[in-house]
Amino acid sequence: MKLNFSKLISISTFCILIASCSFLTSEQIKQRKQGAGPAGVDLLNNFSRKHNQKYSKVPKIQVKTIDTNEYGPTTSEYKTHNRPKRSSLVPVVALLLGPGINRIGAHTQLLKEMEKNNIKIQVISGVGMGSLVAAMYASGITTSKIEWDFYRLFKKIDEKKPYSKSWIEDVQKLITRYFYKKSIQSTNLSLIIPVYDNGPKKVRYLTRGALDSALSSNLLLSKPDDKHRFSTPFQWEIFNSGPFYKFGADIVIGIDVLGESIDFKTGNYKLFDVFNKIATRVQTQKGTLDRLFTMAGTNKLDSLKNYPTFLQQSMENAQIITGQIKELINNWKLSKLDQLKNQGKTGQ
Repeated sequence: MKLNFSKLISISTFCILIASCSFLTSEQIKQRKQGAGPAGVDLLNNFSRKHNQKYSKVPKIQVKTIDTNEYGPTTSEYKTHNRPKRSSLVPVVALLLGPGINRIGAHTQLLKEMEKNNIKIQVISGVGMGSLVAAMYASGITTSKIEWDFYRLFKKIDEKKPYSKSWIEDVQKLITRYFYKKSIQSTNLSLIIPVYDNGPKKVRYLTRGALDSALSSNLLLSKPDDKHRFSTPFQWEIFNSGPFYKFGADIVIGIDVLGESIDFKTGNYKLFDVFNKIATRVQTQKGTLDRLFTMAGTNKLDSLKNYPTFLQQSMENAQIITGQIKELINNWKLSKLDQLKNQGKTGQ
């Protein structure tokens, strides 16, 4: 019986493929079954099965974080890992934006004022809704556009309870619009997104990975029977300067928009308790920062009532705070000059 030569080649190729598959390691087989990348953790586990199906195309997040010290503040890797550029007499300033639901509008007023005064920040971060402001600003979206997008969002969710399913879905749409398939390390400024990892029970400071997934995690409150892998970190940490110094920051500044006035129009006592604890935690953690500034208003956290007045007050506060930030930077420069002079004398 004659066998066609092309058929013989096809059969041989097929056999080689079958044989190669049999030599996969048990770990490779496990990864392929789970659909996970070599350094990936699927943040979609944060959501319900229905939610997972709806956002099944969200890319996996790579859990390579500052706390592993794997990526140090080296200028040579700046473009790859979004490092801050360094100069001996120009401090690397890190700005950490606290949570506050509707009050995060105060963050945009400060960013506007800092731009007017030519105060440059090299590292930006945030928790809760503050993480979304940080991501938008780090991506090069103008402060006016950020302010307008949030105003439209707040109008849309004005009658919804914060952190409810429908509230999360509306905020998620804004995240998807700007950050679908975007990575943390691709932003213009160095961006760090903290998330709480329910596996080892610790806050991770993400410097790379899927940006939309990290921001989505900041919309999820952690519960005792939590099935989510990641959630918002503000129930544990709001301002922790340690990871930012490790990343290369010289000055770490926190912005609190809660203060002592915590109130909701929806009468949500659980949220009231959560945010009261956050406000207390802010005061206990502020000692790790070079400076904490408070831009709190008296408006309810989930209401647009008197919102224009709140923004006006925030702008006035921002003008004062900006002056104090300039002073903080100038003092750092003077201290650095003295240090360099002393080093010169020692070397003589």
